Amino acid sequence: MLALKKHTDALIVYTPTVWLDEEIKKEINKKQNSFIVNLRGKLLNDVLVSMITTGQ
Repeated sequence: MLALKKHTDALIVYTPTVWLDEEIKKEINKKQNSFIVNLRGKLLNDVLVSMITTGQ
């Protein structure tokens, strides 16, 4: 999925428990407009921010 992501696309990874490997987290954090979220409230906020920043 990360290989197909363009810098104008948003990627939000919702993981209620911390199961992501550190290497995967680093790869996600390297990409623009990418978020790792573990709280539902933060998820909603990041969806709204993504819509604003990547809107055309």
